Amino acid sequence: MGGVGRPLGRADFYWPAHSTIAEADGAIKYSDPTRAQHQLQRDDDLRQAGFQVVHFTWQQIHATPGQIIQSIRAAFAQNAALRRASNLS
Repeated sequence: MGGVGRPLGRADFYWPAHSTIAEADGAIKYSDPTRAQHQLQRDDDLRQAGFQVVHFTWQQIHATPGQIIQSIRAAFAQNAALRRASNLS
């Protein structure tokens, strides 16, 4: 996955038909402020490239998998709505 001429990164989960990316995050990713800032910039770059981005932790997968599924489905729906709106323009 990438923007115009440059890769934007590697994703844990990717649904090309829905332009949606999901990331299973660990606490270490956010323990370093510089690393956290890099992640926020990457998310912004991905959204600017037209992707929906969903984050969750492995703990959430085990504790509340239904909420994760709901978040991913919401991202699919949001992308579909954006596509419909751009087709109307």
